[in-house]
Amino acid sequence: MAYKKCPRCNLNYIKDTESLCKVCLEEVGKSLSDNDREEEYDICPECGENIIEPGEEMCY
Repeated sequence: MAYKKCPRCNLNYIKDTESLCKVCLEEVGKSLSDNDREEEYDICPECGENIIEPGEEMCY
């Protein structure tokens, strides 16, 4: 079991199987189910807070 830094905050360490740390999950207000973990998503490069859908460059 390896650890990596949370891609949103770059402060907290999470397991490789997790998407975001608990703090970021609460801030984003989105709980990820098992089905959502299979989908890939990115964090907005401009604000660094919001999750963007595949194909989007940044959030509104």
